Amino acid sequence: MHAGNTTIYSIADKLSPPGILRPTSTQGLSLFRSFHHLVASNLDQRIIFDENAITVFLPVDEAWKSLGLTEKYLLSDAAGDAMKQVLLHSIFKGVYYSDELPSHPKTLTSLQGDEVTLHRNGEYIIFDDLKVNTTLEERDILASNSVAHSLSTVPIPKSVCITPENLINATGFTAWQHLIKTQNLTSYLDLEQNYTLLIPTDDAYDLVPISTLRSEPLNSLINLHIIPPSSENPSNLLSRHPVSVSALSGRELHIRQIYPDVWTIQLNDSNTQARILDQGRTSNGAQVLVIDAVLFEPIKERGRWIQVLGVLVFAIAVTGGVAGSVMWIVRLVQRRRDTKPLFHEGDDEEEEPFLNGHS
Repeated sequence: MHAGNTTIYSIADKLSPPGILRPTSTQGLSLFRSFHHLVASNLDQRIIFDENAITVFLPVDEAWKSLGLTEKYLLSDAAGDAMKQVLLHSIFKGVYYSDELPSHPKTLTSLQGDEVTLHRNGEYIIFDDLKVNTTLEERDILASNSVAHSLSTVPIPKSVCITPENLINATGFTAWQHLIKTQNLTSYLDLEQNYTLLIPTDDAYDLVPISTLRSEPLNSLINLHIIPPSSENPSNLLSRHPVSVSALSGRELHIRQIYPDVWTIQLNDSNTQARILDQGRTSNGAQVLVIDAVLFEPIKERGRWIQVLGVLVFAIAVTGGVAGSVMWIVRLVQRRRDTKPLFHEGDDEEEEPFLNGHS
């Protein structure tokens, strides 16, 4: 029924007001990870109960999972309040339903107090200041104090600095990082350098004779596990399509997906390969990849034949020396036999009486 500018609808059942914000959306999308992080950051009471008239963007579980080492670092004690900053950066004062989100860049104020520029483009929400393009997985999740939208990615504000060293510490593996520091190559751990690092596990490190290598081949080995920034290198090394990149040593590495969520990295012209166990991104977008083996330079064919030839020459020389020594000993024994008298002088004296007695 219409009455002036008012439309009245007749409904069959009584409508119940929405309850508190919950970790599962109306479409069954899982938001448990986001709620876990709200609790870990002591934000659950504030966001679910205390604040009024807010708009909450919550990444789905798969979005957090895709962060890998980055999520582990944000949850660590070393990160301080970094996770809190990430969550509050996507929660805004005021209620914005999906059709009310701006179609052109507009600056909103987050609960963190940041000014965040964003806009909606169809099913996407673009965080302009971060250059993050994310899908609105579900829109207009109603709650008693807010409206929520779920996101396919996790927007990380510029105020949160994540370095390669932060991600390596999040792995829990220390051997390879200690090796880098021992060789005075700590510049590769700095955020400004933007190198992508391959980090073997401690078990993989223990299986190779690192301590027997001298400084020059050791640096070459480390450089094989560092990928420098380049316009030719893709920003995401873990994609559905095979990726080829050049390591700092100049060798080519091939990365390919063999199963869902399983990638391998292989050294060109070699059977040397490793599985990628985990990954994370720095604030500059460079990746840290945890691998289950140490990559080694292949032995060139020419060098291999030279080594084999050297072994053969050495074996022949040793064999010739042993044969020569045996022949010398045989000749010496033979010479002594040839020069030895048939009878000793003492034997002649003993036989004289016997001869005289029978003369």
